[in-house]
Amino acid sequence: MNNSDRVKIACQALLINEGGLINVQEGGSSIKQGTFLLFRELIKHGNGSALYTRIESAKAESNKYGDVPIVYGSAIYNQKDKKVTFFLLNYSMDDDVKVDINLQSFGKLLPIEHAILEGNDLFAGNTYDEPEKIILKKTSIDFSNDSNFHFILPKLSWNMIQFSHLN
Repeated sequence: MNNSDRVKIACQALLINEGGLINVQEGGSSIKQGTFLLFRELIKHGNGSALYTRIESAKAESNKYGDVPIVYGSAIYNQKDKKVTFFLLNYSMDDDVKVDINLQSFGKLLPIEHAILEGNDLFAGNTYDEPEKIILKKTSIDFSNDSNFHFILPKLSWNMIQFSHLN
């Protein structure tokens, strides 16, 4: 999304089975992998205009890229639905991260959803024995009546946070 001014289409080549979003077993049962859940949220909430986001976060050392931010994200404004949606990653293997979001330029907004995909096992996946081992969790949202919002991103998590205009 952050490059949507240059990239106009994205594809997911592996849809079913080996490394895909969905695994199908002979006989008809199927399971959705964690990547399916993320794609579903991106398709559902990622419509609109990409916003420039300025994210300041602590850094972690990477063998390949040196110091890299532990929080990465994208934001979308859907003018038709009057919603602002953030997709945020916390790469920290050790710490939850507090995120402050200032949306004063959008007027009065209300946080309406915070969905989280998290877990300590980076190689976990849904199986036919545990088809819901990896799920999106909805969490409660605490907020004040101003335009500054505060969220905790759990360690090793993908987050979707959505706001809507007050009517």
